Amino acid sequence: MMNRRTTMDLNYITNLLQLPAIHRCKTFEPITTDIKEMNRLKMCNMHVFNEHYKGKQLKYKHYKTYETVIVQSDTGTGKTTAVAMHAKRYAEETKSKFLTITDKVSMSDQHVLSFEAMDMKSYQDFMRGDGCSAYTCCINSLYKRFGEMSEHDMKQYTVYIDEITSFVQNFTHNEKL
Repeated sequence: MMNRRTTMDLNYITNLLQLPAIHRCKTFEPITTDIKEMNRLKMCNMHVFNEHYKGKQLKYKHYKTYETVIVQSDTGTGKTTAVAMHAKRYAEETKSKFLTITDKVSMSDQHVLSFEAMDMKSYQDFMRGDGCSAYTCCINSLYKRFGEMSEHDMKQYTVYIDEITSFVQNFTHNEKL
């Protein structure tokens, strides 16, 4: 099998669905500078976020300061838990909404539990407009649940993609999309 490098603009989906472009999305721009020059926080993999740990970790100030945050750590180190804590605070402070996009139903089910403090609803159990401000949706159902949303309404959401490697694999190789 040949290894191919691909680039994808998020508005590719809007084009396929014959929807207007989402102007808030950034066009994919490959990293051309040395990655060592990027803002990076090297932290202990055991403490992605633990309020009692005093070392370097993903703190709320990092979450709210950067438009894009990528967290790489071992399994079970609290990545999703840290994002859930910070997302709740951010949503309360900014009156924004929160959407997690997953590639598996089981991951969306787990997000309902992980983001319980935000009263997250699964895409299988809600009707948009029910007053909820935190949803989780599997990529296969994203258009069905959010396709009619206006650009203005969509801008109210912070979008979280968990397990990006499997998400991109599903996104680029799923015959249902």
